[in-house]
Amino acid sequence: MVKIFSAVLAALLPTAALVSAATKFEYKTLDYPYGFDEARGDARSLIMMIPDGTGPNVFALARTVQDPTLKQRLHIDPYLAGTIQTHSSTSYITDSASSATAYSTGYKTYDEAIGMDHYRQPLGTVLEAAKARGMITGMIVTSRVTHATPASFASHVTQRDEEDEIARQYTKNKNLDFMLGGGMRHFNESMLAELTGAGYTVVKNYQQLVDYKTKNEATGNLRVFGLFHKSHMSYEVDRVREQGGNQQNSAREPSLPEMVDTILSILKNNAQAKKNGFFLMIEGSRVDHAAHSNDPGTMAREAITFDESFAVVNDFLERSPNTAFVSAADHGTGGLTLGRDSPYVWSPTALQKQTMSTEAMAAKLGAVWKTEDCAAGKNDTCKASILNSSTDLLKTYTNVTALADVDTVKLQAEIAKAVDKTRDLNDVMIELGHVVSKPAGIGWTTIGHVGTDVNLYCKGPIAFEQMCRGVHENTYVNKLMTNYLGLEHGQAIETAKHRGFKVLP
Repeated sequence: MVKIFSAVLAALLPTAALVSAATKFEYKTLDYPYGFDEARGDARSLIMMIPDGTGPNVFALARTVQDPTLKQRLHIDPYLAGTIQTHSSTSYITDSASSATAYSTGYKTYDEAIGMDHYRQPLGTVLEAAKARGMITGMIVTSRVTHATPASFASHVTQRDEEDEIARQYTKNKNLDFMLGGGMRHFNESMLAELTGAGYTVVKNYQQLVDYKTKNEATGNLRVFGLFHKSHMSYEVDRVREQGGNQQNSAREPSLPEMVDTILSILKNNAQAKKNGFFLMIEGSRVDHAAHSNDPGTMAREAITFDESFAVVNDFLERSPNTAFVSAADHGTGGLTLGRDSPYVWSPTALQKQTMSTEAMAAKLGAVWKTEDCAAGKNDTCKASILNSSTDLLKTYTNVTALADVDTVKLQAEIAKAVDKTRDLNDVMIELGHVVSKPAGIGWTTIGHVGTDVNLYCKGPIAFEQMCRGVHENTYVNKLMTNYLGLEHGQAIETAKHRGFKVLP
C-alpha cells in the first residue's frame, strides 16, 4: 500500500510542480485575431491616455460637476472595460514613476524609478520599441515633459528628480517625433539649438503651435517640440481665466484638447505613420497635482478637460480602424469623498463657481511677502494681510462667500505657521482647498496617493477590447500594447541594447 501511494505521489509531483510554476504567470502571449475588424494591409497604431491621479471617484466628480442633472455622461464612459491594480514592487501605494514604468516596460519597479527595473537596470519601453520599428512616436502632457510619467516612456534614470538628465536624454536620443508640454526650465539654449539642428521646430505658445499646424497639416510633416511653460502648464481654470475669454490670444498656452487636435490633424497625413503606424501617449497630468493640493474645483475641471481631449481622440478613432486606444490612471490621489460629515449631501454646483486654483491663490498670497506689511518685525501685520487677501480671493473666485469661524481659526493657524516658522505657503494653499471643499460636501483622506484600483478604458478591434475585461496588474497594460503592435520582442531587444549587449541589426 505504501509503495502504491509512493508511486502515485511520484507521478503527481511533476504535475503539481508544473501547476505551481504556471500560477506565476498570469497571462500568456497569444496570437489574437485582431484582423477580424481591421483594415487589412494598414499599419497598426495605438493611443494611450493617462489621467494622472484619477481614481473612479474623480470621474464621478467630473461627471457630476459637468452636469449636476446627471443626464450627460463623460465621453470616455462607454469604453470602461476593467480595472487596474497599481502597486509598485516596494509599496502597496505607488508613485507615478514606478507606475508609468510598469505601463511603459511591463515590469514593476521601486518608487521613483524611471525606465529602470527593481535592481536599477534599464528597461526597454514600448515607445522605444515602436521607434526602432520605424513608427512615429510622441507624447502630449500638461506637466513638465521631464516629469515622471512622460520620462518613463523615453528615458532611464534611477531617481525621478533627475529632470535635467531626462531632458538631456530626450535631446540626445531624439526618439520622439513630437513632444508637447511644459518644463522649459530643464532645456538650456544649447539643447534647444541641438533640437533645432536635428530638424525640430521648437514652439513656445499657442500661436506658434497653430502656425506649425497650418504649415504642416497637408504634408503630415511632424517634428515639433513644444515647451509652453517654464514648469508645469497652467491649470485649466487659470488658463481660461487669464486669457479672459480671448481664445485667439497668441501668447497663451494651448489647452490639452488643442494640443491633441493639432498632433492628430497632422498625424493623419504623415506618410511614415501610414506605412509603419504610430504610438502616442497623452497625459492629463494635473488632475494629480490638484488632488495633492486637495483643490476640488480645479481637479474637477482638469478631469473634464481630460475627457474633452478623449473626445478629440475618439473622433480620430472612428476614422482609423487600425488604431487601438487604452487608458488608465497611474494611481489615485487625495482620497476624495463625495460627501462628508453630514449625511448624504454634496454640492457639485458649488464647485462650478471656482475659477481660480488654490495654487494661483497661493502665488498671489506670495506677493504679500514682498510688501511693507510683511517687513521685518511685522509678523502680526503680515498674518492679518495674508488672511484678508485669502478671504478676498475665496469670495471672488470660489463658492465661499464668508468664512465660518472654525475655518477662520484653521486658516489663521496655517498662516501663523507660515509667517512665524516656515515662510512657505504650501500648507496655507492646502487649507484653502479645504475651505472650498467643506461647503461643497467634499472630503479628503490624504494629500498623497492612495492604493485603490483605477479604471481601464479600451477601444479598438473586438479582440483588443475583450483582452481589457477584468481586473489586471498595471504591467498587463504594457502586454496589451506590445501584443497588439507586435512589439514584445522589440521591447526586449531595446532592453538588451540599454544593457550593452550586441544585437543583430
